[in-house]
Amino acid sequence: MELEFEQIDPKHTALFVIDPQYDLCMEYLPNGEKTPLAKMSDAAGIDPPAYDFSLYPGVLTKLQPLLKAARSAGVMVVYTKATRLPQTLTSWRKKHLARIYRVEGLNIPIPNFAVEGTPGHEFVEEIKPQTGDVVIKKSRQSAFVGTPTYLVLKNNGIKSIVLTGCQTEGCIESTLRDAAYSYDYQVYPVEDCIASFNVEMHEAMMKVIKGRCHYVQSEELIQLWNP
Repeated sequence: MELEFEQIDPKHTALFVIDPQYDLCMEYLPNGEKTPLAKMSDAAGIDPPAYDFSLYPGVLTKLQPLLKAARSAGVMVVYTKATRLPQTLTSWRKKHLARIYRVEGLNIPIPNFAVEGTPGHEFVEEIKPQTGDVVIKKSRQSAFVGTPTYLVLKNNGIKSIVLTGCQTEGCIESTLRDAAYSYDYQVYPVEDCIASFNVEMHEAMMKVIKGRCHYVQSEELIQLWNP
């Protein structure tokens, strides 16, 4: 189905950029040091990597012109920022993450990440928020849980959400599900602007998303917003 301008009219549309932070999207911090999850992945030494960064460069590249087009057209741009406290990584959470990263039984320390005040908590420089963008910190996968997201959207007359960022099977899926099925927004996932550290899980979740949503490509949006 071809996307029509009315569906993503800037007057009632928000572009979501979910958690584009160094600790989640980049192998290296700006100072050249490896991010915590990159170090863990190196220590695990498994194939495919415990934390695979291969999908992120393409997504970050595609996001740059999309953000430019959105801002130029007057689309509200909303960033979420995964935010952890130093003491929140419990023993149960470490076991859970070890299973997600496929390092159970390897005696690999599970690092905390996206901790507020650390370099890895910051947004990737190339796509960081600009003046006028909205930034919402979150401590759960969904952008709607424990945050003012719904009120921000309601107060600005938002009806449609264009969804980008990471992780496909985590924060993207959780935010999409809440937005579409709990708050009745029209949600348009941007296929070439969504990524995960697990390629297999990314591909599986994209099949689910495509079966439930009107997914789009970044170029379609750019052409509609900046004809």
